[in-house]
Amino acid sequence: MLTGETPFPSPDPFLVLNSKLHTDPPSLRKIAPEVSAALEEIVLRAMERDPLKRYRDARELSWDLEHQDQVAVGASADRRTSDERLAVQQGSVFPYLLLRLIPVFIFALLLYVAGQR
Repeated sequence: MLTGETPFPSPDPFLVLNSKLHTDPPSLRKIAPEVSAALEEIVLRAMERDPLKRYRDARELSWDLEHQDQVAVGASADRRTSDERLAVQQGSVFPYLLLRLIPVFIFALLLYVAGQR
């Protein structure tokens, strides 16, 4: 959308899928020079094949989009950290932990009820 072109153009969907799996997307800045280096880094990180290198959630992506001046650019960009972003990530762990405990609680309740009969 930023360049007006698809990253893996082909009329054959299988060739597109193969390209996504085995080749890196072209540089946004070569196609559209007006795209900043930070924005290109954000897009490339969002398109990473390895899920561990992509954004964990929309909040993390949103933070980088709002604070592009703090986005690291280059080979070490996927290993960057910032105190503010870490604070946001750490603050969002508690609700997910509670959600993971719900099935354990329900299972324990079912065992208790079964033992009472």
